[in-house]
Amino acid sequence: MNTASMSPPRSALPASFTERAILCNLIRQEWYLSRGPVVLLAMIWLIGLWILVIFDHPAYLIAIGLCHVILVSPSQAGRDIIDGTEEFSFTLPPGRSPIYLARCAPGLAFLLVNGLLGSLTIAYSLPQRLWSLCFSGGLTDPFAPVSAIHWYGMAVLLPCAAHAVTVALAANARSRAVVNYSGMLGIAAAGSLMVFGFFLEDPLWQKPNGFIAGPMLFAMTVLVLRGGQHFYCGKEATGSGGAVGGVRRAGVLWFIAMLMGLLVCLAAFFWLWRSVAVRSSAEMERTLIRQENSVRQLQLRQQQIHSVPTPPVQPERDNH
Repeated sequence: MNTASMSPPRSALPASFTERAILCNLIRQEWYLSRGPVVLLAMIWLIGLWILVIFDHPAYLIAIGLCHVILVSPSQAGRDIIDGTEEFSFTLPPGRSPIYLARCAPGLAFLLVNGLLGSLTIAYSLPQRLWSLCFSGGLTDPFAPVSAIHWYGMAVLLPCAAHAVTVALAANARSRAVVNYSGMLGIAAAGSLMVFGFFLEDPLWQKPNGFIAGPMLFAMTVLVLRGGQHFYCGKEATGSGGAVGGVRRAGVLWFIAMLMGLLVCLAAFFWLWRSVAVRSSAEMERTLIRQENSVRQLQLRQQQIHSVPTPPVQPERDNH
C-alpha cells in the first residue's frame, strides 16, 4: 500500500506572501540595476551636508532630488522600452502592477529619505553637533536659520511630484524619446504647479508659505502615480524597444514640449523671484522709514529736554 499517496497535501504558501516576496525581489532587482547613480547622489548628499558642511538650505536637497528624477527615474520606469523587452516582460508571472510598483518604490524611497533626513539635518544643525564632539572650529558653527520654512516641505514634495510624473510618462511611453524627456517634463510640471500654488498664496497671506502648494503637490503625487498604474495595467505591449512609427517626429515633438514646459517653469520662477524681491525692498523701505521716525522722535525729545528753562539758583541767606 502506497502511504505517500494517502498523505495530506502540503499546504501552499498564502497568496499575499507570494506577492510580497515577488515584489521584494523586483525591488531588489531594480536597486541592483540602478545602484550606480543612486550611490553617487547619496555620496554627494553626504559630502555636502555632513562632511564638508557647505550647504545650509533646502534648495540643495531639491537639486539632488531633481537630479535623481533626470538620471534615474526615466531609466527605471522605462527600462523595457529602452531595452526592447516590454512584450516579454508583460508575459512574466508577476504581472504589471507589481512591476510598476517595483519601479516606482526605490526612487520614491530615496527622495523621501533625501528630503526628510536632509531637512532635519539642516533645521537642527546635526553635523555641527556631531563635529563638536571631536573638536571646536568653523565646522561647529550652527547653520543660519532658514526664514522661509516652507522650503523644507518643498524639499520633499517637489521631487516626489516630479518623480511621479516621470514614472507615469516613462512607464506608459511607446517610444524611447518619451522616456528620455520624461524627467524634464516631470520637473516642469511639478515646478509649474508649485509656483502656481505660491501665486495663489501670495494675495491670501502676503507671502508664499506652502499652505496651498504643499497639498497640491501631495495630491499630484498620489493621483499621478495611481493613474499611471491604471494605464500601465491596460497598456498594449510595444516590441523592439518601442520602435513605433514616427520615433524621430515624436522625439522632435516631445523636445518642443519639454522646451515649452521649461520656459514656462523659468518664467514662473522669475515671477516668483521678482515678487519676493519687490516685497523685500518694500519691507526694507518701511523699516528705514520706521527707523528715521524713531530717530526724529528721539531728537525732538532731546530738544525738548534742553529747551526747558532751569530755575535760577537763589543764594543762601546768612541768618547771622
